[in-house]
Amino acid sequence: MLKVGAALAKRAARAWLSNRTSADRREMELAELIAYRYPVLRHQREFRRKVEEIEDQVADRLQPLCENEFPELAGNEREAATLAVADALERADLTDAVIFRVDLNPIGLAREIREHTPQTVRNGDLSEPAGQLFELLLDQVCYYLAHLIRDLPEFDARASVEMLSRLSSIAGQLGEVLDRLPVTELRASTEEDQDEEFRDQYFELASNLYDRLDILGITTNYYEPTITLTVAYLSLTASAATAGHKSRQTAEKAETPVGAAPEERPQDVVRVENALGGKRLILIQGDAGAGKSTLLQWIAITAVRRRFVGRLSDWNGRVPFLIRLRDFSENRLPSGDEFLLHANAPQWGPVPEGWVDRVAEAGRALFLIDGVDELPEQERAKVREWLRGLNVRFPECLVVVTSRPSEGTQQWLVADKFHPVTLEPMNPQDVRIFIERWHNALLDSTAGLEIALPCPREDVPGHQRSLLVHLDSRPHLRALARNPLLCAMICALNLDRRANLPRDRMTLYEAALDMLLERRDADKRVPVGGGAQLSAVEKRALLRALAWWLNENGRAEMSREEAIHQLRLKIASMPGVTQKPEEVLLHLLERSGLVRQPVIGRIDFVHRTFQEFLAAKEVVERDSIDLLINNASSDLWRETVLMACSHASVVQRDRLLNGIVDKAFALHHREGAPSKHRLMLLAASCLESALELSSGTIRRVEACLHELVPPTSMDEVSALATVGRPLFRVLPRDLGNLPEKHAVLLVRTVALSNEVDVLRVLAQYARDQRWGIQEEIVACARYFDLGDYCDRVLRDAPLFDNTMEIRSADWIEHLGKLRKLTSVEIKIYPEKIDDLNAFRNIHALRGLLVHVAGHCDITPLGALRSRLGYLNLTCDGKFVGLEHLSDLRLLRELALAPAEGLDDLGFIGIALGGLTRLDLSGIESGTDLSVLGNLVELRRLGLRGCRERIDLSLLDGLAKLERVDLRDAFPGLDLGPLAHRHLRVVLDRDHQCTGVESLGPQVDLQFF
Repeated sequence: MLKVGAALAKRAARAWLSNRTSADRREMELAELIAYRYPVLRHQREFRRKVEEIEDQVADRLQPLCENEFPELAGNEREAATLAVADALERADLTDAVIFRVDLNPIGLAREIREHTPQTVRNGDLSEPAGQLFELLLDQVCYYLAHLIRDLPEFDARASVEMLSRLSSIAGQLGEVLDRLPVTELRASTEEDQDEEFRDQYFELASNLYDRLDILGITTNYYEPTITLTVAYLSLTASAATAGHKSRQTAEKAETPVGAAPEERPQDVVRVENALGGKRLILIQGDAGAGKSTLLQWIAITAVRRRFVGRLSDWNGRVPFLIRLRDFSENRLPSGDEFLLHANAPQWGPVPEGWVDRVAEAGRALFLIDGVDELPEQERAKVREWLRGLNVRFPECLVVVTSRPSEGTQQWLVADKFHPVTLEPMNPQDVRIFIERWHNALLDSTAGLEIALPCPREDVPGHQRSLLVHLDSRPHLRALARNPLLCAMICALNLDRRANLPRDRMTLYEAALDMLLERRDADKRVPVGGGAQLSAVEKRALLRALAWWLNENGRAEMSREEAIHQLRLKIASMPGVTQKPEEVLLHLLERSGLVRQPVIGRIDFVHRTFQEFLAAKEVVERDSIDLLINNASSDLWRETVLMACSHASVVQRDRLLNGIVDKAFALHHREGAPSKHRLMLLAASCLESALELSSGTIRRVEACLHELVPPTSMDEVSALATVGRPLFRVLPRDLGNLPEKHAVLLVRTVALSNEVDVLRVLAQYARDQRWGIQEEIVACARYFDLGDYCDRVLRDAPLFDNTMEIRSADWIEHLGKLRKLTSVEIKIYPEKIDDLNAFRNIHALRGLLVHVAGHCDITPLGALRSRLGYLNLTCDGKFVGLEHLSDLRLLRELALAPAEGLDDLGFIGIALGGLTRLDLSGIESGTDLSVLGNLVELRRLGLRGCRERIDLSLLDGLAKLERVDLRDAFPGLDLGPLAHRHLRVVLDRDHQCTGVESLGPQVDLQFF
């Protein structure tokens, strides 16, 4: 088998070293070619080792195939077949013309090589099993060869040594690639009746392959999660330019000072599915990490699973071909069946010849083209021509292209009739849903697998809650989390650090900067074009210059000309940067992930936080502390001041905080307490990121904290919650001396601080009996583990005069921990529960509203006896044990709604004679209704969906009755017996009734 591997490796090496052009070099022996290309002996040996590595990997792959497919074949016959394959490879005249003619299609290669089949095979010297083995091995080898040659770049003599590292990478990854390739017979059938069977197989593979999502970016210590995309996926919002208007990227926009109202843009913001509907050619734009690639994967999965609805229902059953353009930066773009022959395609087996073209010609193809921006500028012209070719040849197919915002890319795509759609940041509710789904997907993806999570599986929900606390208390985190990629990064970092995100938010910003500047392109192996080559340190320095100018001038964006001017000034002081400022700006726009061009000629940062972070670093580098102090009162400078405090040295930090405190007291005399409070809050907030301060400065800032507690507004709550540990040194022991409003705000501040003593302090505050404070104490339970919170905070809380109402099943198992709870109403709907057993021992239960999945056994409620006063039950089956309701002697309101109806009302006896309200749904035909006449205290009666004819005269004895609901009741109802009653009767609008004319004005008929 080594001979076959050697023949394949030599073929690939020869195709590479001969530069695929020179006839004289193509005639050289391989040893001569190696010596010609690598004059240095050490490089020759290294090249040979890599070729031998490829030989071994191919042999290792083919050996078990021979043994498994032909276990009975004699050793000499197996050797004859393998030698014939090696001989065929050696004999084949795979010139440049042949390789280009077959477009590296494995089927075409196999056809060419078979024309040079050794004479031993043609003469029938091989036995039939050996001949079959020959055919199988040849097909596999052709498939391997096509993949290997396609992955090899064209040889560049000027970079021959560097190209060795590329060969090393290919050799190192070849084993993994070969493992993913199935056993293949390349003499595939061209019968179109096999197309449907192949399509179904392709759909299954695509569904599995694309339903995975790797989390790139922030490096966790020992874990980089892979999650299930369809579990984690969140529908994003998108804006599309409306007819007659320019898009955001082409609209004119004046230079806008920070804080000015944004210009109205004539764009509809809708869920992305609605934005895509009704369009055939679509350009999806979004900033780095906006979710473009993930959206394409979701589109592919949803199409093959046929789960589109509404305007996208026509996309169901379309055949998706997902092409990541970065995979073709050095190769020709695919056509025909090559859409299935690249490394990331969901099909590596035999393709019915011409299948892709037949699908596309039928208008059933869905071409998903990812990352125009990830190709060097000079290579994008070929993408345009390629897309035009697809559009002209297959005018009924759908084409979706993604790109970061790029003026040139959008212009030519829009000119070619593509509709631009821009992904918008997530709104606050989307962020919470995203976090929930991310954690659910993590657990779903690892269920039943021996995979070491960074924490015990049962602790993951606690980490999720902790993250939500951080987001609620830290506006800077909330802002970053609006970007799907950064939100996922925050989730991963939070999980890896055991639900303890760093107190110093600067660490998170540093990680995000690292990801956007270097890690994402490195992880995705995006090639750096022939333009600017900048190190991470140089990029940061150049970006700091732009951020500094924006902050200093109070702007959120700048003109392109100003950006080039600022870069030119900065480059003049950076001897290592030799590129022109125009080239540097283009590189930063396309590959930094931090700056963008939202409209023609305008430059800004993808998020103002990054602008402030970099500007703060520049302020410290320039030692412009006085500038920070002078601007400390401005909301526009607040974040910059906080970040500069982290970047600064101890001396600079003391100058900054003392200067702010001095200014606070100076302003107090001129402008009043609000200005003083804002500056004091700013100084106190700096404590979160201040690594080291002088003792005198600490005392001055803590004195400010004493004045700031308790907070007087939610804005102050958010600021104080970020102070962290120093806040707990100035908190009051109890809330007795505080007005209720201020006490409630202080409870929220403590809960959001997420410090280690938080539950101890909240337990002290939970002793306050004021209902407003109790309401806040109970509401803050959502930030913590509920069992722990009930144990440590609510155990002795007075609650609402010892009563409580809950609307989540999560509370049920913990109610027994609340020692002062004497009355609780549980109302859980529409969430379903399994049964009523959980309520058996809740002695404080006074009211219950639940929906039971399946049949509902009433028996557990009998244990409550005289305590339950209100009961509303719905079930998906029938009720069992209704006789136990007679034990509930204090029951005053009862509602029963079984899916399978009620056929016996015998449970309504003397024990339930005190009912004031009764609602029974779905009474079956033949049921005795006479027992209803015994409920003399009844004020409201509901008999919706009653199949038994109702004789309303049985209500004559119910003197207190005020309302009767007869909707969907037996037709032909006679209302005559109610003629002289004072009550309201509720009916369906089309209900056929008699006796209506006899009703007096005191009967109020309501129709629905």
